[in-house]
Amino acid sequence: MEIAYNACDLIEYVIGNKTSNFMQAEYVYVGSYFCDLYMLSVAKEKWREVITYIGNAGKKIVLVIPTPSQRNLEKLKSLVSFLVSEYSDVIREVVINDYGMFRWVKNRDIKLPIWCGRLLSKELRDPRYPERIQGNKLADWVRNGLFEGVNIIGVELDTPDKVEPSDSLQVAFHTPLNYVTMGRYCEIGSIERPLTDKFRLWSGCNRTCMKYWNRYENDEACFLKFGKAVYAYNISNCNNGNRTIYNGIYDFINKN
Repeated sequence: MEIAYNACDLIEYVIGNKTSNFMQAEYVYVGSYFCDLYMLSVAKEKWREVITYIGNAGKKIVLVIPTPSQRNLEKLKSLVSFLVSEYSDVIREVVINDYGMFRWVKNRDIKLPIWCGRLLSKELRDPRYPERIQGNKLADWVRNGLFEGVNIIGVELDTPDKVEPSDSLQVAFHTPLNYVTMGRYCEIGSIERPLTDKFRLWSGCNRTCMKYWNRYENDEACFLKFGKAVYAYNISNCNNGNRTIYNGIYDFINKN
């Protein structure tokens, strides 16, 4: 079982991270699953600092590409191209979360191994429903050739499914925070903005989620709103996959 540490949407928390989960990880995920504005807001100097730190720690990087807005599409493609080229010695894998980005990766001829990210699966994953296991068709689609032309090595899940790892397809599970849903607007990011600038899709990311987040309960289920994403706590701990991806947000909010 491979261990990975998910530092997406939390790149500032990587430098000096001495948590046991980070220290034992073989892979560190950087980038974003949910917010192109966050990923684009990270200065190139910060990327260099974080990637150098991870490389010196003897860990491999997995670059996660979010679903981009049309406004930010070209900027995101430019950033991904720069990172993959500049840090090819450390970035070993890429996660895609959008079918349009899959086509771009294919046309861009990026040779790195590719994972089908958690946002490509739209099936139910809500602890308030009795169906606590997330259905998933990604593995079937990969095996049936939907992603032909790209080196797809695995699929990500937030809750266990009947997807079995094989020699040709790996399975990774996220823990202990399971993604439930997300929004395009970042209301937390609007907290410190003037009224005329709140809830704007084009406003840059000011990292307000490093200071504020929401916990709430509904129908005996506990949720966390961090940035644009809503997570549930440990919908299931069962894991029969090849890799466990530990969410660093869990460490961060417990420390702060």
